[in-house]
Amino acid sequence: MRISLKAVSLLLCLVTPVLAKPLAVTAFDEWLDAFNRNDRAALTEFNARRFGEPEHNIEYLLRVTGSGSLSAYEVGALQR
Repeated sequence: MRISLKAVSLLLCLVTPVLAKPLAVTAFDEWLDAFNRNDRAALTEFNARRFGEPEHNIEYLLRVTGSGSLSAYEVGALQR
């Protein structure tokens, strides 16, 4: 049984987009990895690359992940 190169190429062209991750999923995975590691440099680099604003929300994110939880005061402030 001989498979033509054209048939294989066509099959790869049809299957590859289905297997590729959407850009939003890739971006979220990058951010989540940096967030879970509590890595300021990685979060800053991500923000600079994706948003053009390196320090956007960094202090808040590091405060949340640094202690593992928010204080009652912080939770109340967020709900307002």
